[in-house]
Amino acid sequence: MWNFFNITRAAGVQLLHNPAEAPDADGYYLLFGITGNFVYVGKGNLRERLTFHFSERETNILIKLIARYFFYEVTPNEEAAAVAEGEIYDRWVRATGENPLCNDIRPPKATVTDDEMLQVKLRIAFGLQSKGK
Repeated sequence: MWNFFNITRAAGVQLLHNPAEAPDADGYYLLFGITGNFVYVGKGNLRERLTFHFSERETNILIKLIARYFFYEVTPNEEAAAVAEGEIYDRWVRATGENPLCNDIRPPKATVTDDEMLQVKLRIAFGLQSKGK
């Protein structure tokens, strides 16, 4: 049986749980729950944002209750981080038909539309393959 943490480790991806390990730099990050489920994509100053998410000040109750681990990547600037955040969000929505569990608003650079999201939901619900597959 597969294990999310063994798979990420084998792929060279290190999931962290201490925000102090994140650099004081711009980038994007993904938050994961205790079982390895992807729950949120965000961007900004990595140390500041991750410290906020893993503190008592966090206002998103789902993040506060669920998020336990994170992965990050440093980007050259905040604009590059925003583009990466939007692309990751779009890929997730196009694959699942749903927002990441804790993303309650669409990132500014995301391009997926509500119609596209509905089409994915319908394909999944009816077991249909997407066009071109």
